[in-house]
Amino acid sequence: MALIKMEHVRKVYNNGEDNEVAALKDINLEIQAGEFVAVMGASGSGKSTLMHVIGFLDSASSGKYFFDNQEITELPADALSEIRNQKVGFVFQAFNLLARTSAIDNVALPMLYARKYTLAQMAERSKEMLVQVGLESRLNHHPSELSGGQQQRVAIARALVNNPAVIFADEPTGNLDSRSTEEVMGIFKKLNDEGRTLIFVTHEEEVAAYAKRIIRLKDGEIVSDILNTIRK
Repeated sequence: MALIKMEHVRKVYNNGEDNEVAALKDINLEIQAGEFVAVMGASGSGKSTLMHVIGFLDSASSGKYFFDNQEITELPADALSEIRNQKVGFVFQAFNLLARTSAIDNVALPMLYARKYTLAQMAERSKEMLVQVGLESRLNHHPSELSGGQQQRVAIARALVNNPAVIFADEPTGNLDSRSTEEVMGIFKKLNDEGRTLIFVTHEEEVAAYAKRIIRLKDGEIVSDILNTIRK
């Protein structure tokens, strides 16, 4: 059974005065556990909308969506929030770190929302994740004291901390220079080599080259879905 399965999924936005815009049109998609998938497309192609629907940040207008053997299409918001917190990790282009909070405390936030860890467990787990992304010497640094690449590594550690079934990344290298991009994508590649499922949106061919599978969207439709035979 696929980790992610979408059947005839559509996402329609109302653009005012009864004008509807179809951001996703009849999407049929399966992603297995352990895959490393890049979603590509021009601005307005629907790639971020697809990511948001798959990652429970938005809901489909029609069709069916199954995640980890469970149909989630009709689940209420609180149930979706619980799945998102327990089974999904997010990495965003803008890092989304709390400016006045240390790296280790930023990483601990998802565990705080989960409400099932002691403070000692949160501190230990957060440190472990920061060590994993090479930031053992930056535990108590604030975002303003870190480079862009280091901030994104904190965000990756935060995404990992609840041991999610899948990590979603939306343009994770969009604010990084070429060296930091290589470092961050190297971390993603290592995580996938260890068995993590990763799905990320990018418009950069060099970044997509790290993935094992590349899906391209145009005007809300999947126009290409191929295995990457020249992976970095």
